[in-house]
Amino acid sequence: MENSGEQPLAEALRYDVIVAEDKMQAYLLLRHVPAERHVDYVVADVLDRLPGYGVVNGVDEAAIREAVEKALATGSPPDHVLIAQGQPVRESVDAALKFHFQLDGKDPAVVAREREAGIANEKALTKCLVRPGDILAVVTPPQPGADGLTVAGVVLRAVPPCRITVRIGAGVQTLEDGLTYVAAPDATGYADFLDGALVVEDPFAISADHMEVRATFHPPTPDGIMIEAAEVARLLEGRGIVHGVRHDAVAAAIEQARRDQTPVHDVVIASGTPPRPGEDARIEFLFRREPLAGWSELEDAPIDYRERAFFQGVRRGALLARKTPATPGEPGRDVYCNDIPQVAGCDIAIDTVGDAALSEDGLECRAASDGVVVSVGANTVGVFQQYTISSDVDYHTGNLDMRGVLFINGWVRSGFKVHTTGDLVIDGGIEVSRVATDANLIVKGGILGGEQGSVSSRGAVSAQFIENARVWAGGDVTVRHGILNSQVTSDGGVKATEGNGRIIGGTTRAARGVEVNELGSGVGLRTVVDVGLDAATRGMLSQMERECALYDRNRHKIARSLATLIEKEKTGTLTPAQKQALAKLTHYRRDIELKRRSIASYWRRLIETSASVKVRRLVHDGVVVFILGRRLVMREETNGPGEFVLDVQEDRVVYRS
Repeated sequence: MENSGEQPLAEALRYDVIVAEDKMQAYLLLRHVPAERHVDYVVADVLDRLPGYGVVNGVDEAAIREAVEKALATGSPPDHVLIAQGQPVRESVDAALKFHFQLDGKDPAVVAREREAGIANEKALTKCLVRPGDILAVVTPPQPGADGLTVAGVVLRAVPPCRITVRIGAGVQTLEDGLTYVAAPDATGYADFLDGALVVEDPFAISADHMEVRATFHPPTPDGIMIEAAEVARLLEGRGIVHGVRHDAVAAAIEQARRDQTPVHDVVIASGTPPRPGEDARIEFLFRREPLAGWSELEDAPIDYRERAFFQGVRRGALLARKTPATPGEPGRDVYCNDIPQVAGCDIAIDTVGDAALSEDGLECRAASDGVVVSVGANTVGVFQQYTISSDVDYHTGNLDMRGVLFINGWVRSGFKVHTTGDLVIDGGIEVSRVATDANLIVKGGILGGEQGSVSSRGAVSAQFIENARVWAGGDVTVRHGILNSQVTSDGGVKATEGNGRIIGGTTRAARGVEVNELGSGVGLRTVVDVGLDAATRGMLSQMERECALYDRNRHKIARSLATLIEKEKTGTLTPAQKQALAKLTHYRRDIELKRRSIASYWRRLIETSASVKVRRLVHDGVVVFILGRRLVMREETNGPGEFVLDVQEDRVVYRS
């Protein structure tokens, strides 16, 4: 650029200003500085004109002056004099995470990427042992940069630094600087970096029931750090794990990890002692317990119900049954040495009817008089006298209430009542009447019922057929031709496989299962069969489940009360009333725990009995089958043989051909 200044007749001042492409430098090109011009004049001229070149920042007036002075002194203007310099951006420094441990001999960040890619072998991954206070990682904080400024006055923004967020997992804490991550005071274990979190993995896994402790042992780190058997023992003792510790297993696993240089996982290093359940009571019967008389293998063979040979005579004082009591079992201990209550064996009692007498301790049953000994159901013994009615039970005989074994050589006619303490043998049949026996019922003909009739037997029942009747039996129910539109309940089993062997309509319940030739009907009669639970067990389980449910509803309140009372007991400030309350709540909690175990034991035994419904020939559609409360409705007619069973895995009733 030429500049003539303020003296048009004088020699002109000539110079140029060049700005770099990135606007970070400006250069002065002095082409000619007349000798008569003063330095201040030239410098002022350049400064005044710099904004016209876009130079407003970082101007070095001293550099301009020096260049002008040199030009005037030497007569040779310098070329490309730097007269303005921009301020460059100072770059930010990102935060950095430095690990003080390795995973599989690598930086944990590398292993984290391998895990994301699915190529890390977790079982073979070696980890470093750390102890309380060991440094796991240190974060270098980010350093923010500074903005720059061009010679043209344009601001150049610095990029903000990247920050690092490290999550704290189990067994990890930070120091006061917030940048140093260390193992917590109670954490001895294996360092890991999982999903962006630092963790110290517990080498011990304790089962939920406190009955087992499993451990993982890793080989030594490059500098030889490894957990030792003595340290394991101290750690377990510090946690209160003192029962069933297997020191030999610990030593062997540590040696294996050291020798093979690979992790050893899931080693059982402590085991509790499970409680030993008690044995169930047993009853040994010292007389012949035969099934009901009256059935023949041949369909047309004659049956003589008047034949009495199957009854056994006994003398007074004869030993009839002997009981072995249930055992209480033995309590167990978990790995913390806490007692685990045992489940006592199920008790059963020898029940007696008639002239059967039980010893004072309930362990022996003897005949109290001469008579006939009979077995009633599963565990009842009776001794009776024998009586015979040679006609029907009607207006000639009236209602009968007999203490002993009764033979009726005719029918029990409608509207009459018969009760016996011993076996009842009916040569004819039962019309709409009320018949009950404390022992077994044998009917040569059939049982006909109605709204006014009912038949009950503490023992077994056998008949040709049951129709429109209500029948309850403490033992098995056996019919030849079938059950029609009846309500039959048996605490034993129901069998209808001789003759026609049908169950049509009504509801048949049997604790130990049903066996039948044909089930249901083609004319749409609703037929229900329910197996698996006897009445006494139903009631007992329901009652215990209600008591457990009540406890569960108040569990938190009970727990708070117990905690308060136990704390006062430790400080010795319990009042007599509070001591009584503590004992009561402790007993209540223990009683509920025993009930829960008993419920589980009963259900396990019920499932193990495998009550089922066996069908030999045909199942009609619409039949409803219940097994232990689970239901199945048949949607089509199915030819047998087949069996309805409870599929334990799927918890449902299935029909298997």
